[in-house]
Amino acid sequence: MTKRFEIANLVAIRIGIDQHNSNCPIPAEAILLNPVDCGLMGHMRLWGVPVLADPSVPVKRFRLKCEASAEEIEAELDAYLKEAEDPT
Repeated sequence: MTKRFEIANLVAIRIGIDQHNSNCPIPAEAILLNPVDCGLMGHMRLWGVPVLADPSVPVKRFRLKCEASAEEIEAELDAYLKEAEDPT
């Protein structure tokens, strides 16, 4: 891992956390990274927030986990639409 990679990711994650926490009443509960990036970064926690590997996160990206997140909304919407189409 290069220092440049780590620094760029730390800056982006910090900005993301600050933005999230300023716009959402529920603080971020985890930082999700692709397993490759998670391994390269090597941090278990950043600013008190756990760092977790998540294969659904693209490489060189991160996602913040929050109870107020709409992460599962697509699956719930699909289920609702299928039920509405076939109520039997």
